[in-house]
Amino acid sequence: MAHAQLTEEINQHGLKARFERPPSRCRIETWRLGVVDLTRAQLDAVELTSNSTSSSGRKSDCVYLKVVSAGTLSVEAAGRIQQFDEGSVIAFDPAEPYNERISQATILTILRVPKLQLEQRGWAASWHVATALNVKNPDTQAVRELVESIGQQCDGTSAL
Repeated sequence: MAHAQLTEEINQHGLKARFERPPSRCRIETWRLGVVDLTRAQLDAVELTSNSTSSSGRKSDCVYLKVVSAGTLSVEAAGRIQQFDEGSVIAFDPAEPYNERISQATILTILRVPKLQLEQRGWAASWHVATALNVKNPDTQAVRELVESIGQQCDGTSAL
């Protein structure tokens, strides 16, 4: 994916990108699953900075479920740095500013869910910016496997 095209795709996700070197093997593809978006991102040597205000003016319209399918993701928010390794599942509410750092080849499979849809079903936001879910929990394992399976299937279909 060309550098300008990749940067634009990242911007559409409410992030600003700063690459340490040309992103030759990076790519991002997104598929719409009803009101939920699924993104498969293959990134390397990049720092991503949030834009905490959405286009509608809300602090954040969506929450994310991020699965680190390969590699490592570091998140800096609220004065803390957390590192998430392969297999990690992260519940992510980007209501506050944060930075993500990917220093080696990393694959993320990401579900983007509108908060309004969750709120209509009784969900009340109480997560920090990035909360690691217990990957030993059978429910978390099932969700991770489902998200990764859908992400792998999407590699064979056309993106948005």
